[in-house]
Amino acid sequence: MGCGTSLSDGVAAGRPAPAAGPADERRQVTILFADLSGYTAVAEQLDPEVVKGVVSRILRRLSDEVDAHGGTVDKFIGDNVMALFGAPVAHEDDAVRAVRAGLGMQAAMDDVNADLERTHGVRFGLRVGINTGDVLYGTIGESSTVTGDAVNVAARLQAAGAIGTVTVGERTMRASRHAVTFAPVAPLELKGKSEPVPAHEAIALLQPHAIRRSATESPLVGRRTELSLVLEAQRRAESESRAQLLTIIGPAGVGKSRLLQETRRILAERDAPPTLHEGRCPAYGSGVFWPVAEVLRAEAALGEEDGAEDVARKLRERLDVLLERGGQHDAEARQRAVALIAHVLGYETVPTGPLESEDPQRVRDGFFAAVRSVVEAMAARCPVVLAFEDIHWADDSMLDLIGHLARYVRGPVLILCLAREDLIERRERWGTARRTERVHFLDPLAPDEAAELVAALLPADHAALAAGVAERAEGNPLFAEEMARSVAEEGAAPDRLPDTIQAVLAARLDSLEPVERRVVQHAAVVGRTFSLEVLEPIAREESVDLDEVLAVLEDKDILVQERPSGVLGGPVELGFRHVLIRDVAYESLPKALRAAKHIEVARWAEERAGDRSEELAEVVGAHYLEAVEYRAQLGERPDREVDAAVCLWAAMAGRRAWRLWQQSEASRWFGAALKSGERSGLPDADLAELTELHATTLDGIAAYDKVVEAYRTALERYETLGRELDAGRMDAMAGASLFNAGDDENAMECMERAIRRLEGFGDSEDLITALEMLGNARRRRGRLHLAEPLLRKAADMGSRMGASAPLSQAYLA
Repeated sequence: MGCGTSLSDGVAAGRPAPAAGPADERRQVTILFADLSGYTAVAEQLDPEVVKGVVSRILRRLSDEVDAHGGTVDKFIGDNVMALFGAPVAHEDDAVRAVRAGLGMQAAMDDVNADLERTHGVRFGLRVGINTGDVLYGTIGESSTVTGDAVNVAARLQAAGAIGTVTVGERTMRASRHAVTFAPVAPLELKGKSEPVPAHEAIALLQPHAIRRSATESPLVGRRTELSLVLEAQRRAESESRAQLLTIIGPAGVGKSRLLQETRRILAERDAPPTLHEGRCPAYGSGVFWPVAEVLRAEAALGEEDGAEDVARKLRERLDVLLERGGQHDAEARQRAVALIAHVLGYETVPTGPLESEDPQRVRDGFFAAVRSVVEAMAARCPVVLAFEDIHWADDSMLDLIGHLARYVRGPVLILCLAREDLIERRERWGTARRTERVHFLDPLAPDEAAELVAALLPADHAALAAGVAERAEGNPLFAEEMARSVAEEGAAPDRLPDTIQAVLAARLDSLEPVERRVVQHAAVVGRTFSLEVLEPIAREESVDLDEVLAVLEDKDILVQERPSGVLGGPVELGFRHVLIRDVAYESLPKALRAAKHIEVARWAEERAGDRSEELAEVVGAHYLEAVEYRAQLGERPDREVDAAVCLWAAMAGRRAWRLWQQSEASRWFGAALKSGERSGLPDADLAELTELHATTLDGIAAYDKVVEAYRTALERYETLGRELDAGRMDAMAGASLFNAGDDENAMECMERAIRRLEGFGDSEDLITALEMLGNARRRRGRLHLAEPLLRKAADMGSRMGASAPLSQAYLA
């Protein structure tokens, strides 16, 4: 309840905002509400001046508990205190700090009440509610604060709790249960929430304050088995002269990339080291076969400074020589293999001949065979290791290609794949179909191994903290590295040990200088890796020397040098030391700012695409599409210019995917292009054709619940344009889809309409399809006397057109 007391005499009314105000950021924050009860009864018994002094004293004690645990008093609302843990600065254990503060407040209240009862014969009650969630932190009016549902829930938890208790939400409990004992509370019916909210009562502390973390370069600890597996698989590939597939699976931060790094080092030290090429599967926007493109660019020694013509020439020359030395002496076959690779990877300046008109499935199969021939030619020169990272993000076609290489390549080749468990959720039998395939799950380090790792990472003067750090790292090497790194950088502050990787990395980013943090956030929009050039706009905004800032970020191990990838790259590329660092930085940006930055990156890429437009279509389209989706989430009105750009690039990406028989990807891109085209005012004819393309790809993935509606929409658009032939085709296609889905009645209705439309345009394959489908539907219903004329008419038409024998001939035989 509110007491109406003016908050003076040393009790601040809120945290003053910095002069310029903080930039808005999305943060994971733990919010604490503490509310005094019993004010009315006390006010009846004591003089107003005494009441004011008592309330001010209590609020000061409550504020002291917040300060003591590293929180920030956000505001006072009457006799209610709102405090934040995680804003403006994050700590790795903010949830624990908040619960400690809440329990401390109740203990302080007991002390105050003992004194009040002795001096005035009165007492106050206190309820505390705590909740953890994602909020927007920024300036409102003259003070900085947070907004979001998590704030409302914290206030409701406080109001629902009993006097003398600390009631917390589910996320707070999960983040602090290692340090606090909790008692279950029945789910609470909170105002404004459609369903009961899980809640818990904090009872007591379990542990002393947390410790802080550190690290320098991490040694490889506890991975002898996995390293032996990799080296043994490579040895077996050499001895058997047959491809071996080894997939290492584990959660983020468990050490997959570190294992690859050690493998690279050991193989490089051999007298005759194998060729090791690496390819990475980005989370989005870099092309279906981008990992293969990275491998082939490395093999062909393509540089980022190479223009399209240089790329075409080097690729053609290098792969041709490689294939010939590998035993392919047929010049025409070599030329086709190179053309297929160039076509699929988007290097269209390499002559591709009639590939554009070939069946996409045949092109895809030919591409697989061509890549296999290149890999075998590489292996004929010396043993090869192909390392593909993050294949849990790979498109199905990329996974199919890896499987194809593993099955058919002959030669000393190890295919080493690194993935998260999402891969097995998609493909349960991945990497287990043959004797030459193996999957190994990378577990967290054992306690003694984690202790050994932390001891190696910590400076000698902090060795006493090793056991605590190792215990809290819970076997995750990245946790251990980050915790040890902070101990080394910031000292042995005992209240800095993280509870989750999110908190670790958020705290680490908060330790950066403001300009460093903004550069990191800008880079995070680009992706896991990025070129220096794409960061030049932020450098101009901040008026800083970009090279100096990036050098500092490298020194702090936020960023690392990367091999040029060619996605949006230049001669020098950097990347995040771990993708999770990038994710945390990206998630801290408000959605409106993310949208604006995605548009900046997309336009930057557009300006540099040149004759690589199709190769970069997915990259540019993905950035534009992210911007559109964020703006929609915020309820903003569509921007016709941005929607037009989405339509252009998404359609380009869709056509490329469709040519490669990647129907699912094509459908997704055409669907995005269509929505944006409708919003941007795309001409009716283009809309109709785009709708047909979308319907065709939906048909290709058997999405029968959507495809008929898509064909009908295309039909209506063609009808509006007066294109009766195209409308007839759409009726035929819709009927065929209904027929395949087993809906004969509606299929026959579509086919009858299609035949009436198409007959006026003479013989055509579409008319044959309609006649056959209608005949077969009637035949399936036992109406043979109605089916036979249609099938015979289709057969005769096929004969006149010189087409291969239609299905109708088989039914009439």
